[in-house]
Amino acid sequence: MIAARLARHPWIAAARVRRELPATLVIDVTERQAAAVAVIGGLYLVDERGHPFKHATLEEADGRLVLTGISRPEYAGLPGASEAAFREALALFAEYQHPDSLAVARQAGSGGTRPALSEIHIDPRTGFSLFLYDGGAELRLGRGQIADKLARLDEILAEFGPRGLSALRVVHLDGPAGDRVPIRLAPPPDEAPLSPAVSKPQNAPPSRPRGATR
Repeated sequence: MIAARLARHPWIAAARVRRELPATLVIDVTERQAAAVAVIGGLYLVDERGHPFKHATLEEADGRLVLTGISRPEYAGLPGASEAAFREALALFAEYQHPDSLAVARQAGSGGTRPALSEIHIDPRTGFSLFLYDGGAELRLGRGQIADKLARLDEILAEFGPRGLSALRVVHLDGPAGDRVPIRLAPPPDEAPLSPAVSKPQNAPPSRPRGATR
């Protein structure tokens, strides 16, 4: 009875209650660990098994990897397949961070670390896309041969260097294996078209500074 009540708490994965004579009650609790945040019609904390176990507050979601691409109806209809996709995304994230997969990054002089990620997008047809925390570049990995794709990614990142990451928009690592990797770059700031909605007529007085919003 007590164990069942405890197990209903979202942060408790399992609970075991036992008596020790003469009059001691011992409660063993296994706490859930949040591995990421999934966007499923709202923010949900996801454990290492890919199971969304509670609504996430903004404080709980802050700083965690975000998993996107699976809608609430898709999760409700296929919870097992959805959680399997979450587990696959978490395994990809672990490989992205694992020291044993960073040999090329160290050889390229990047310090043996890859840029921080903000999001992994899951597409049932095309696989996985990673989004860099700084600059928001999209790294399309697809599925399969992840180690080889990450090694090629290390070489590309080393060529651009930390300051050049902001120039990246899309890196296509999801195609057939080969030497060529299509890369889309951001246009230089002075070549970016000005939206008519915010264009200013000639000889117009300078506008007042506007406060930044988030």
